[in-house]
Parts: sequence; C-alpha cells; structure tokens
Amino acid sequence: MMGDDGPIGGNNGEYKYYLSSTTSFNYTIGGSTFTETADAGNTFVVAKITLKNTNYSGVLDGIDTNPFYFKLNVGGVKYNHDIATYSHPDYKDLVTLAKGAKYTFTVVFQVPLGTTNAALEWDGLPSKVVYNSALV
Repeated sequence: MMGDDGPIGGNNGEYKYYLSSTTSFNYTIGGSTFTETADAGNTFVVAKITLKNTNYSGVLDGIDTNPFYFKLNVGGVKYNHDIATYSHPDYKDLVTLAKGAKYTFTVVFQVPLGTTNAALEWDGLPSKVVYNSALV
C-alpha cells in the first residue's frame, strides 16, 4: 500500500554524509574571488550529502535536496543550514529526486568552535528518509 509516507514498513529514502570543518573558504563569482568566514568563535561544518529516493512516489513529485530539510545535531542542539551554503564552491542547485534517483550535494552549517560530535538529521518531507552509511 502506498501513501504520503510511502510503503508501510519501508523507507522513502536514504542518505549518507561526510562532515568536515573549516573557519573559512574561498568562492568565485564573475571571475572575482571572495572569502566566506565563520563568525567569531564559530566554525563551518560542511556536510557532503548523498541522498537517494529509494521508494517514494507519493503526493509530492519526489524527494527534494532542500538544505532546510537537514539539521546538524550537536549535543541535542539542532542547527539549521547557514547562508554560506549558497556561496560554497561545491554548492549545487536544488533538485527533486524521482524514485530510484541519487544525488550528491553540499550543505554548510555554522557551529561553535571545538564542536567534535555532530550528526546530520533529516527533518523534511516526505518522512521516513533515514541515514544509511552503506549507501552506494
């Protein structure tokens, strides 16, 4: 049975990610290079995410790669993506993944310096999009 939340007992999608941190990064617009720097006392956490629509074909067109759908959980505090996401050199336009499609993209978060334990979480639509470290 298929509904807005996908098949009963199944997942709509899966994601895996790799986190790295930096206090600044360069980006280029129109041949000019600029530097994006984290606020004082903070660092950027750059999440390289692979998202796959494994089974969703409900009311929505598919699963979106919207950065608003991901939160970075640091000790129970959930951070939204940072506006620096859109200037990061690995930024890709948002797309919608049809059933079976997979896409890799980058989302940037800003967290306090010294952050060592963080986990990326799905907080979007559809539900039942889960972490899978073995996603290929």
